[in-house]
Amino acid sequence: RISFKGSVSEQQIRESSVESLRGYLSDIIDAILGSVEQCPPGMRLCFKQLHKRVEERFPGAASQDVKYAAISGFLFLRFFAPAILTPKLFHLREHHADPRTARTLLLLAKVVQSIGNLGQQLGHGKEQWMSPLHPLIQQSVGRLRDFLDKLTDMESDVECGQTSRTLFHPSVTIKEGFLHKRKAEAVNLVTRFTFKKRYFWLSSQTLSYSKTPDWQVSGM
Repeated sequence: RISFKGSVSEQQIRESSVESLRGYLSDIIDAILGSVEQCPPGMRLCFKQLHKRVEERFPGAASQDVKYAAISGFLFLRFFAPAILTPKLFHLREHHADPRTARTLLLLAKVVQSIGNLGQQLGHGKEQWMSPLHPLIQQSVGRLRDFLDKLTDMESDVECGQTSRTLFHPSVTIKEGFLHKRKAEAVNLVTRFTFKKRYFWLSSQTLSYSKTPDWQVSGM
């Protein structure tokens, strides 16, 4: 808590802070809900299948939101909320946030996760700052359903399968770096000399390696 002296009351500070949060949230929500085309086709295919299976398992109007929550719960919990809470881990910042900024990020992540949960737990938390944001959360939930419908609206399973198989061209390196290589044969004693350091390149079809990053000599 911070004691404020002068003409500015604590209520005014609270209202100003809530307004700042609303501004940040509006930008974040707009960015998330406008990112359909940026989502990798492979993930969209998985979400489409998940949407379909959940809808088959939980039919009826009473379970209408289950198919949405199955996708948004994962997407927001594993990607959006963590990226907001700890942006350095997602290479969005060079350094961890200071305590004051971290507190703001925590509140923003909580609200975003609440939207991902379709607002089903509104009013059950202990965070007093969440209450003034409930209307914004409710408005965003409706937009979230539209976003998820667009996210899972792909052509056909056959075409989606073709898209997912061509995510990486054979010539594109998916992963590279140093690894330690050892012959697949029995040895009595494994020492550090048993392993040879090699630089590997991994594509969708081949695994190649060499002694140095600039000298590719073998492949599988």
